[in-house]
Amino acid sequence: MLAHLITYFRLKIGKEDKNRINERFGKISNLTIKKFNKYKQFCKNNNIQTKVIWLHAVSVGESLSVLNFVKKLSEKNYFIVFTTMTKTSADIIKDKLPKNSIHQYSVFQTRYYLNRFLNNWKPKIVFFVESEIFPTTITTLSKYKIPFYLLNARMSDRSYKKWSLVKFYIKFLLKKYSCIFPLSGQEENKFKILSDNQANIKNLGNLKIDNAIKNKDFIESSFNQQTSDVAKYKQLREKYKDTTIIVFGSIHLQEFQYLLQQYYLLTKKIKCIGIFVPRYLNECDILKDMATKINLKSIYWNNFEEQNDVDLLIINEMGILQKIYKICDISVVCGNFTQGIGGHNPLESIVFYKPTFVGKYCSKSQDLINQLLQNNLIIQTMNLSEEITNFIKNYDNNKIYEFKKNTDLFFEKNKNVADNIIRELKL
Repeated sequence: MLAHLITYFRLKIGKEDKNRINERFGKISNLTIKKFNKYKQFCKNNNIQTKVIWLHAVSVGESLSVLNFVKKLSEKNYFIVFTTMTKTSADIIKDKLPKNSIHQYSVFQTRYYLNRFLNNWKPKIVFFVESEIFPTTITTLSKYKIPFYLLNARMSDRSYKKWSLVKFYIKFLLKKYSCIFPLSGQEENKFKILSDNQANIKNLGNLKIDNAIKNKDFIESSFNQQTSDVAKYKQLREKYKDTTIIVFGSIHLQEFQYLLQQYYLLTKKIKCIGIFVPRYLNECDILKDMATKINLKSIYWNNFEEQNDVDLLIINEMGILQKIYKICDISVVCGNFTQGIGGHNPLESIVFYKPTFVGKYCSKSQDLINQLLQNNLIIQTMNLSEEITNFIKNYDNNKIYEFKKNTDLFFEKNKNVADNIIRELKL
């Protein structure tokens, strides 16, 4: 009953897809059953066993981090049921999934709906991404004797402190995982301290690093094609060829005022154009109004060809941030300029050799941030206008060469994580 009330409320505020509500209750959507039947027919025709994997990621960042892993599983003739929580993640993920995979909305965490979901899909293996520890799901999967794993496992300091107070319970949950793959040495230590079974905790690297490399290759390839989509990015680059293009990626509402003020100061010091990419599309109008109030003239991405005299562009389209990173000069990866968000993935910018700035509130990826700082691949600051100005004045050919060299070494050292996990699990 509570699940239905929650669903009704989320529908009212536009956070649910009315055509796919049944997925929340463990049912197979009509939109996906056709693709699943096609896969089963393929298996039958080729005399191979149907192999279904359930992979769950909460939202956008987690979803994007495992796309390369999903692609490799698909190539091995697994059928992947990729579940996420939010409409935003669904909109971004659905067009990026490879063959033999579909997106479904995550099922409510009750035994009844989980049982229905598992009986409908009959997954052979289950993967959860990052910080997903659901007691009801864990105990239900254990009852079905389905092996399940935690990919890119991480635990915030706050969660770690909470679980430390009930160590007996987290030990009970963690030992049920077939294997836990932490995204860093720091996270590995947290899980080992809280776990009774340290043998099932294996640090094989961060899938986000692996995925950034593959995404770069895909985008580079797409830019070699003469399509209208690519032409728009090239037109933007050409239009501002004598101007420093600065991208502010994945900005949250709490950061709007600070980042607009810092950018306003930058416009007084250097010749630049800002590209602001809000994390959520429904906040674009708020950003535009705030820019107007401090005399920054803005225009939306889909209209940028029509106007020249602007101070900043606002991206009001989902899923194109990495293409924007490719054509920019400098990037500011956001979500870390105020407390309570935790920061976003700077690898998507760094992989294109872009000088990258972040704030100091990086709780979700502090270990990665520390690695990037040690390799001189990012600049961490809470005074963007001053740091970017100084950087531009002192960025010469020697520093460009050194930065690219460090970038290549970092990614070379940390690649092939997906392959290593698949090899470890003998999939």
